Amino acid sequence: MSKNIFKLKLIDNNKKRCRKCWSFKPLSDFGTSQKRFQCKSCFSAWKKEYYQRPEVKVKERQHFLKGYFKRAYGITLDQYEEMLLKQNGCCAICKNKESRVNPKSKKVQPLSVDHCHQTGKVRGLLCSQCNLILGKFNDNILLFQACIDYLQNN
Repeated sequence: MSKNIFKLKLIDNNKKRCRKCWSFKPLSDFGTSQKRFQCKSCFSAWKKEYYQRPEVKVKERQHFLKGYFKRAYGITLDQYEEMLLKQNGCCAICKNKESRVNPKSKKVQPLSVDHCHQTGKVRGLLCSQCNLILGKFNDNILLFQACIDYLQNN
């Protein structure tokens, strides 16, 4: 079988036929990938429908988190979930559950993985507020002590 059968026909070198809607459209209506056989609007509609399926959402989220935790912190998703259980789903510092809501998904965000930026060692899971405070103070104990002294004196 010839590979030419699988290629989309070009008309006037400026148009291409979409395999989904079968209409001829300008090349600019297709993605930059040579494997893109659907026009952008058809691909967008398929992608939107595909990612609305509940089983795909869960599978994609788990797949994303597996790779993310491994790349970013050197831990597995199972290790993250084990830490979450040990902390009873609460922040390691303030002992509160995460309350920050993701504006896109409208769901409460998961606890952040706190780690030492110098050694890469994972220390625990924090809510977004505690994680932000640690980040702003660059893990500087002297700054934290200065804050404690300030609060005690005022």
